[in-house]
Amino acid sequence: MQIIKVASPSDSLLFGKANKYHYVDSFQGSIIDTNNTITPLAVLKAFFQTSPKWVSALLSLRNRIVKVLGLKTSQNSKNKEELIANLKGVPNEQIGLFKIFESSPNEIVMGEDDKHLNFRVPFF
Repeated sequence: MQIIKVASPSDSLLFGKANKYHYVDSFQGSIIDTNNTITPLAVLKAFFQTSPKWVSALLSLRNRIVKVLGLKTSQNSKNKEELIANLKGVPNEQIGLFKIFESSPNEIVMGEDDKHLNFRVPFF
């Protein structure tokens, strides 16, 4: 899949709020969905289900380091698959370190606010 940099989507839940962010960028990739079954929630779940083991190891290392600095860390989940399966994609829902801030039928906005960084990632 080719990923390209694009202008921020004008119909994003974040579009009217872009001025409050210090940095905004957008990238796009294409998914072939012949059955019309891919939803923002399906993309969000795939994001958490498909990460390589080395990413989990790096996040675990990150949590041990930043805990000393007083930054937020995710709770270790013994059953990540169950958490992902039960994810509804509604505001204030949490998965690991990340929280869902906004959702609509066409988009879910996930992210986190911490002492050093606030970020948002929209899933279309």
